[in-house]
Amino acid sequence: MSAAFLAGCGGGGGGTEKSAESPEKSSTKKAEMAQKAEFTLPAPTGKFPVGTKEIHLVDEKRQDPWKSDRKRETMISVWYPAKDAQRYPRQPWISAGAQGAVDTMVAPAGVPKGAVDWAGAKTFGHVGAPRLAGKWPVVLYSPGLGGQRESGTVLVQDLASHGYVVVTMDHTYETTVEFSDGRISTKSACSGTPSVVSPPLRPCSRTSGSTPV
Repeated sequence: MSAAFLAGCGGGGGGTEKSAESPEKSSTKKAEMAQKAEFTLPAPTGKFPVGTKEIHLVDEKRQDPWKSDRKRETMISVWYPAKDAQRYPRQPWISAGAQGAVDTMVAPAGVPKGAVDWAGAKTFGHVGAPRLAGKWPVVLYSPGLGGQRESGTVLVQDLASHGYVVVTMDHTYETTVEFSDGRISTKSACSGTPSVVSPPLRPCSRTSGSTPV
């Protein structure tokens, strides 16, 4: 199904009861949420509405280079010119489960953890909107420096609005990835050299923050 989509683009009882939350604690949580900074993404500049679709890819014949007991898997997003887009919901910029990774990324800039509602921002990609008929050039967008695929969303959705199909991808274990089943994989590639790659990749430098080459 995923391959066809891309090809069509041209290219009871004894449990423990949960105690009720006190009104004071509930009010505190609401106040904390209200204090979070919000932001909006710039709108695409092209003439085409934008659709988007997330796809979970698993290579059953390949071991993961960082986790040799697991199959290679990753998440990708496809962004494309769409039709009837307004009938479909807008994709959040980032999932709630991945907010912590963004907090960590921006911490060196002095942004306090939890100060921004990252998951509250919406993209201009409409989830599951029908693809506009035609053949479109395909662009593969691969983030670097441990970044998530969402980091290039403004550029990616703008390209889609100008008539490109853009496939963004996460590099599992080199960044935080939330899979479609709710699992969250964190960055762990710097913990050592992968065991199933020949020749072995050089492990990340803990001091320089560089990625394997």
